Amino acid sequence: MIERLEIVRKREGLNKAEFERKLSKSSGYLNMLKRRNSYPSAEVIANFSRAFPRYSLEWLLTNEGQMLRRMHEFPKKNLKKTNYYHSSEEKIDKISKNQSELFQTLLKIEKLLIHLLQNQS
Repeated sequence: MIERLEIVRKREGLNKAEFERKLSKSSGYLNMLKRRNSYPSAEVIANFSRAFPRYSLEWLLTNEGQMLRRMHEFPKKNLKKTNYYHSSEEKIDKISKNQSELFQTLLKIEKLLIHLLQNQS
């Protein structure tokens, strides 16, 4: 997953410190994840989703599917501002929030499964 975060950072033209600020993390966070061979928390994934809504969480988390969400494959400046466009933006925001909530639920399920498997041993 760290590799995909780096892809997004580079595509967005951000240095590491700027990217980490957008994730509400301090400088050095990405390097720390690499050193520890760990993954971002659910909170960081939710911050990513809010800061970079055009990127698919499915792609980020699983490396499957499209990197960009369909609506955002074209720059906003080429789209006319219409009611349809605004309502689509609202739908994307709602989907982004739902993806974040789903991810947090999946983390809870994962923790529960680990707990159950440990108790079976």
